Amino acid sequence: MTMNAKTKVKVASNKEQAKLRKHQLAEERKKAKASPHVDALIASEQNSSSSSGKRRVGYFKDSYAGFFIEEEPSSTASQQNEDDTSTKDRNSIVFEPGPEVLIPSYPLLPKCKDCNKEFSTSFLRKHFGEIVCDRCKDEHNNGKYSLITKTTAKQDYLLRESELCPETEGGLRFMEKENPTGKSYNKMKLYLRYQVEEKCFTRFKNLQGLEEEHDRRDEDQKDKKLKRHKKKMDKLRKETMTGTWLKEQKPHTHIYLPDDEVYDEQEDEWIKTCKDCGFQVRFEKM
Repeated sequence: MTMNAKTKVKVASNKEQAKLRKHQLAEERKKAKASPHVDALIASEQNSSSSSGKRRVGYFKDSYAGFFIEEEPSSTASQQNEDDTSTKDRNSIVFEPGPEVLIPSYPLLPKCKDCNKEFSTSFLRKHFGEIVCDRCKDEHNNGKYSLITKTTAKQDYLLRESELCPETEGGLRFMEKENPTGKSYNKMKLYLRYQVEEKCFTRFKNLQGLEEEHDRRDEDQKDKKLKRHKKKMDKLRKETMTGTWLKEQKPHTHIYLPDDEVYDEQEDEWIKTCKDCGFQVRFEKM
């Protein structure tokens, strides 16, 4: 093949490449909606390709907003290198061992304050906050860990209404239960005897002080009953005495003596007096 034929083939291939490049640029312009600075870059590429046979490749990134962003190859390469070094540093972190701390593989269970044994579930802890296992609760079920009603707490332990209010208001914890009298009645409030005794002994110090307070109140009630009884008896006596006095009474006739008549000069009247009852009558003499 001669030199002229070779040059013709090269020129034809260059032209075809130029046509393909133009077609690709037109497609990219349609997709990217051809922003002004991108058009300038494309035009500069066309000029450079037409002037020199060499073709410069541009680095573009899709912004997903209708246009492309130009990125320098050096910046992308440096970012990739930085990312690679950061991942390597992250992977190459060495953890130094610290002081040994023995952490149990399971949570520690509470210990019963009576038998000092661990337990997992407890009726008294759930409802009354007492750290006592169910076994100890069953042993003292009729004693200090028994449940009493609000009426019993008032009568036997002399607690006030303010001391039996909910725990949030400074009172005692309680649990509610259906009233056995009927569903229409209010629910029963059940208190723990152990907590009621503690609340009671803060006022009366001990059991002896509670008994003395019971005795004092009994004496006061007896005195009040005696006073009420005495008052009723006095009332009955008065009623019966007036009745007998009225029965014994007879109709009375006044007796006036003529010598006992007295003249009142100021009123210009005469006064006569009954000799038995002292009743006085005023009259005028014609």
